[in-house]
Amino acid sequence: MEYSADLYADVRVHTATATSKYLHENVVLAAVEEILAAQATSRSPVAYLGAFMTTLEAQGDTDPAVYAGIMTLLDRALAHVPRAVLISQGPRIASALVGVANRHAEHALVLRGALSCVLRLLVAQPAGAPITADTLKLFRWLLEFVVHPSPLVRSRGQQVCTSAIERTPALSDAAARFVEECLTAAVLRDVEPALFVLNFVRATLGALEPRPLLTAIHAVLRLPSLGHPMLCRGATQVLADVCSDASSHGIIPASALAAIVDTLLVVRPGLPLLVEASSVRACVAAAGALFGAEPAECHARLPALVTAFVRVLRRQHIGGGGEGAGGGGGGEGGAAGGGAAAHNGTGAAPNGSDGEGGGSAPEGPLAASELRASA
Repeated sequence: MEYSADLYADVRVHTATATSKYLHENVVLAAVEEILAAQATSRSPVAYLGAFMTTLEAQGDTDPAVYAGIMTLLDRALAHVPRAVLISQGPRIASALVGVANRHAEHALVLRGALSCVLRLLVAQPAGAPITADTLKLFRWLLEFVVHPSPLVRSRGQQVCTSAIERTPALSDAAARFVEECLTAAVLRDVEPALFVLNFVRATLGALEPRPLLTAIHAVLRLPSLGHPMLCRGATQVLADVCSDASSHGIIPASALAAIVDTLLVVRPGLPLLVEASSVRACVAAAGALFGAEPAECHARLPALVTAFVRVLRRQHIGGGGEGAGGGGGGEGGAAGGGAAAHNGTGAAPNGSDGEGGGSAPEGPLAASELRASA
């Protein structure tokens, strides 16, 4: 039966033009369609899938750019293949994709295309279906790209992992274990992987199921004790986000909220002002959520919280708006822009642990109104 729609009309239109857009995709498409015509096979998504798989499984000396083109075309075909075919052929497709990606680990375009195709496989399972061992293995492979050294690949890896969790919440456990492993292994001599993971956690907070969310929170809560400014600030941004999110209220138990407040109230000498302000801001958010769960526990911590808040306000007043704030000015209006310009005196990206995406927590110097607003 002939498939009525042209899956690649937008690709094919560039065949006769001088542009290099879709150059390799059109080369691959022409070769595949010639084979399909010779076999008198209709140009259906399943037929295209079969032809692309033959090429991927050949393991020849194909140019990486051609593999990247195949991935682009394959991703389109997978989006239109019947779910039953994706489920039955999933292990074979996954094996071919992982094999090509591993052989071309230094080529970002190949990896980005492979990640998009893998997402199609992960979300093919019906809602509520049990997660198979093959699916968990594939998702665990995918999670490694959360900390990939290439910004392009890492960004796609984090996006794909987040989408997979949003569409298949049962993957939350595997994601939380990965976060726990990475943050437990964080060391001062190499903080980048932990910062990448924090960026991923901020993006997935709303998608994680309750128990995995708590696992991730406890892992993040370990970082301030290392005393590294960038890790402290990244961790407090995550904690402020989760405690400020109304949808998380009632999910995070009072004991976890109390642990957040107690951990962040520990005085760590030498932290840049904006990092300490971020820490106190997360404390305020956690205390506000704790008040809703256990008012007495919140009241017991108020004196220490107010002391920390006043200490930061005093530092801001003495420092004219923030040490390392880039001369952004003093007081409440100060220095959100200036602080971002100076990367908070720590080299940290202003919003998001490695500059790949920001969260919802406010930035810049602390304002007295923030404590009043949380009361």
